[in-house]
Amino acid sequence: MEYRVDHIGINAGSSQKAEQMAGVFKTLFGFAPCRLPVSHFAGDQIEIMHQDGRGQNGHIGIAVADISAAMAELTAKGVTFDLSNARYGESGRLYLVYTDLDIGGFAVHLIEKK
Repeated sequence: MEYRVDHIGINAGSSQKAEQMAGVFKTLFGFAPCRLPVSHFAGDQIEIMHQDGRGQNGHIGIAVADISAAMAELTAKGVTFDLSNARYGESGRLYLVYTDLDIGGFAVHLIEKK
């Protein structure tokens, strides 16, 4: 199974703070800001949440090609998943699920990306 960091989510606490933080990433590194309903992105891999979400500091999105296989592999390693907030595509296929992990104040979720 191949895992890769898809994005880092940072809890900002408000949309104003998220916008300011995205502006800092643009000023310093040229990462183009993009406003979405619940977050601002700075470039493709830094998501700044308008409201504090999971994890004390935010979350880390881990991309996998096959979320079911990744879940099976991680379950065998003792990881559990919170299906209460899992996200499914139009076809009903699971594409995002949070683990029970907290690493350095960051929650961890899997996201299926082909």
